[in-house]
Amino acid sequence: MAIQQYVQHTMSFTSFFLMRTFTFLSRSFHRRGLLLWSYMHTNNRFQGLIALVWFFLKDQYKKSIKTKPKNNMKSLITLKALLIVGLFTIACEPAKKTDDSVEIAKETNDDNFDDRDREKDADFVVNTIASNYAEIELAKLAQSRSADAEIKSMAKKLEEDHTAIVRELKAYADRNGIQVPVAESDDHRDKRNKLAEKDADDFDEELCEMLVDHHEKSIDNFEDRLDKTEDSELKSWISNTLPKLKSHLNTLKAHEERTS
Repeated sequence: MAIQQYVQHTMSFTSFFLMRTFTFLSRSFHRRGLLLWSYMHTNNRFQGLIALVWFFLKDQYKKSIKTKPKNNMKSLITLKALLIVGLFTIACEPAKKTDDSVEIAKETNDDNFDDRDREKDADFVVNTIASNYAEIELAKLAQSRSADAEIKSMAKKLEEDHTAIVRELKAYADRNGIQVPVAESDDHRDKRNKLAEKDADDFDEELCEMLVDHHEKSIDNFEDRLDKTEDSELKSWISNTLPKLKSHLNTLKAHEERTS
């Protein structure tokens, strides 16, 4: 990962000087088009913005030279030096680290596992645990927000079952040296927060829609990994857990139809 980041930042830094060279080689190229290209195609948009500022200030300086021909070139040299140092600092700065525990777990596992199949198994474990955290939180939200007794009962069952799934899969991860997330993904949390803001009349319907979508995706992922994994323990666990997820899905679809 460190090598990839180094190459990535180096390419971004190099792209700036390629644009500078292109400007000198092609004076007929429209300046604003070049600025737009630089902004959209550098690896980091802030670096692209630095390039925009460079050309803008340079143009302004040239205009000032025409009106004040006695101005010393020292100011232009200073400007170039400052911008180059600033851009180099940005390009060499390590990528911003995410606080999303799902992404952190995936990056850690990518570094720890050389075998591609093991990486895929680890990704499945990470995604499944994160998804189950999300479903647990949705179930808790349903128990506190829904006015429907059947929805509340279903949500209680979901919380219990998905808590058990997380516990079992975390035990497997511990035995196999797999880093796991400690919470749902940022994306899942944002969607849940939006759901929490819904009116009571819309809450149950949208809750069921979200849970149906979660379970359909989970079942697809389980079936895909069941076919591809070479780990007998993981394969057995998936086989034993799939019927429970399919039962959940059937129940959720019935509630979705009833609340829609």
